[in-house]
Amino acid sequence: MKNNGFILLTTLIIISGFMQPGNIKKYLIIKVVKKQIPGFTNKINVAEINKKDVDKLNEPLKAIAAYYSSLAGSNCDGQNCELTSALGLGIQGSDKHLALLKKWFPNNQVAKSLITQDCFQSSNSSSHFTNYNSLIFEVNKDTVLIHFVIMKYDQGKTVLQKGNDKAIIKSNNTIILNSDLFNSK
Repeated sequence: MKNNGFILLTTLIIISGFMQPGNIKKYLIIKVVKKQIPGFTNKINVAEINKKDVDKLNEPLKAIAAYYSSLAGSNCDGQNCELTSALGLGIQGSDKHLALLKKWFPNNQVAKSLITQDCFQSSNSSSHFTNYNSLIFEVNKDTVLIHFVIMKYDQGKTVLQKGNDKAIIKSNNTIILNSDLFNSK
């Protein structure tokens, strides 16, 4: 009985150490900040790339960010989207952007579809577009929790879509993504 108590206590200590926030790295990729915009009397909420955290991303995390930059916009104006540029991939759908998706998402049907469309994102001046309000990665070893809020604009009406996805980074340069957004696996 004494041994069972020791094993239980040891297991709890190990689990509690694993679950402590110090073991999880958090990357705030896109955040909402209040800014004064010319023509507006009050400060308004604006989504902004957190370049400091984007610069800390390793290649598989950049691939996940590149995937998400293909799903919704980040202040896009034609071929330029702020997140894709901040990742060092150039314009939306550039050779670098597509190569990163092909390498890390070789069996993902949504990624294949995005690649076929050169990761096109509508400009923020369009009558229909999407923009991230926030994009956050929480990384614990090979597991990445992706939290996002997407603002969908449709002819003057806006809707927010919140989501929580999960990705597993495999050693063979593959990311397995479980997403509620498009049911991709």
